[in-house]
This record gives sequence, structure tokens and C-alpha cells, in this order.
Amino acid sequence: MTKVVLVCGGRNYAKTVEQRWHMWNTLDRMHAHYGEIMLIVGGAPGADSYANVWADASTVHCAVVKALWNKLGPGAGPRRNKAMLALRPDLVLAFPGGPGTANMLKQARAAGIETYEV
Repeated sequence: MTKVVLVCGGRNYAKTVEQRWHMWNTLDRMHAHYGEIMLIVGGAPGADSYANVWADASTVHCAVVKALWNKLGPGAGPRRNKAMLALRPDLVLAFPGGPGTANMLKQARAAGIETYEV
């Protein structure tokens, strides 16, 4: 059975070689542990985009749910997070980030979804 993993993290994450290696290694280990996985990401620069790069290189499906900033303004981030959770991930894997990542973790925990911070 496919494990659905929502990946989140900061817009400034995955800029350094060390951060990219950490993310790549973490996702590789998760893939090896669970076998078949699918990612959900938010389409932002940083952690979201690099998780999508990993998915492409690893032949893993990746659903991208972008925030509707032009339509929704400042509330677009939390609403995008809610939309990603509506896809019913099995767990949320959070890389270092800021308020958006904190909001994702808060919403996931309130929904009873397993969270893992790396």
C-alpha cells in the first residue's frame, strides 16, 4: 500500500549542499522503509521544490498544491495547508521552516495526523 507523505519546510531550506543532502537522504530512507510512497508538497521555493526534485529523480509521484496568493492574500498559506491535509496524508514530514511550517504542523496535529520534524 502506498504511504502518502506530506513534505513541508522553509522557503530558505535546501539552499546549501548540506541541507539538500539531508533532505535527499531523509527521503531516500523513508522510501526504503515504506516502499511505495507518494509526496504532497506546497509548491513553494525551498523545501517544497527540492522535495519535488527528489520525487522526479526517484520516480515517486508528487502532488503539488500551490497557495492562491493572488486570490486569497495573506490567508492563502494556511488555506493551502488545509487543502493539502484534505488529500489525507499518512504523515507530515517537516524540515526546518518558519510560520508556514509551524501552521502546517499545528493543523496536522489537530487533525490527528502523525508528524515528524527533522
